[in-house]
Amino acid sequence: MSRIMELLGEKADGLMNHKCLVDKRTLSITEIPYTTTTESIKESIIKANERGKIKIKKVDDNTSDRVEIVIQVSPDESTDKTIDALYAFTDCEVSISPNACVIESEKPNFLGVSDILRRSVDYTKGLLKLELEIRLGELDEAWHAASLERIFIENKLYQLIEGKKTREEAYRAVGKGLTPFTTNLRRPVTEDDIPREMTKDQAQREQIVRALRRNNGRRKDAARDLFISERTLYRKIKELGIDGF
Repeated sequence: MSRIMELLGEKADGLMNHKCLVDKRTLSITEIPYTTTTESIKESIIKANERGKIKIKKVDDNTSDRVEIVIQVSPDESTDKTIDALYAFTDCEVSISPNACVIESEKPNFLGVSDILRRSVDYTKGLLKLELEIRLGELDEAWHAASLERIFIENKLYQLIEGKKTREEAYRAVGKGLTPFTTNLRRPVTEDDIPREMTKDQAQREQIVRALRRNNGRRKDAARDLFISERTLYRKIKELGIDGF
């Protein structure tokens, strides 16, 4: 129920409403419910009076730029009782039941505001959950790749590639070398993981070896060619197990 209309007048205990005071036998309606007009409000008050639901002397519609319906209460009737009766038996209070038609399973379905809000919230929660699951998967993959790279370098698994004549032999050797470390990973190592690590480290190793050969093993000059610091080059040589320079 929506009480948009406001009744102003003197209460039985002598307290006045905060907006307006006409006199102790007069009520003034200054707001009306949605879907009603001052004329329909006035007519509903007259009909309620004729049916004996309320007791009033007269009702006047003095509305201009603002709503003002003035009600003269009968001398033998309580003002508070009249206010309650106006809400109960006239259009001073109306029920608003907004329903919307939505298409569900290719059929129209009439829903109230609460149902629409509930379904919208559930749908939004589902989208947010899906986005978070996708992001979690991306972070898991990034963590997995970083962990494989660390294992590959710290345990010098690139050395397992040396002497292998075919790519398949190198894959199997590295896969076998990774086996002792897979317990610390969040998912099993797949065939797609191995060439990624091998290719990355192999390319970096070959690049450093070529730079050292061009400079006859002079690490300072090789570092300048690679656009890295000499300290970084020393670290890479150690990590990648480059010998002979």
